[in-house]
Amino acid sequence: MAGPTINHLNLVVSDVLRSVKFYTENLGFTYVRYLNPRKAILSYGGFDFFLEQAENVSPHPRFHFGILAEKDEVYRMIDRLRARSVKIVAGNNPNNLADVYVADRVRFVFYFEDPDGYLVEVYSHIGIA
Repeated sequence: MAGPTINHLNLVVSDVLRSVKFYTENLGFTYVRYLNPRKAILSYGGFDFFLEQAENVSPHPRFHFGILAEKDEVYRMIDRLRARSVKIVAGNNPNNLADVYVADRVRFVFYFEDPDGYLVEVYSHIGIA
């Protein structure tokens, strides 16, 4: 290994089965295995994504994680999520639009919520800074 790397995120969820289904079916995460009945491992782009069931899940409104994609894939993802009735939200959009927009003059971006209300950002660099 060349040096330390960030390897995984452990997301606390209210229903691990529901979250596994959401991330695999809507975003194409790969199911890896269950560590126990309340904790599953998924993989996405070489990154491990742990889902751990807990009581009283309450995501902080500023917490989010991002998925980097090519510009065309950003648009395909929002279309796919809308077709599956996933909640698209304004996120950090200064214009308060729940749609793809150009942010900071350097990326196409949109936001959606997972079943527990976690904010997920999907973006693509466009290089016009």
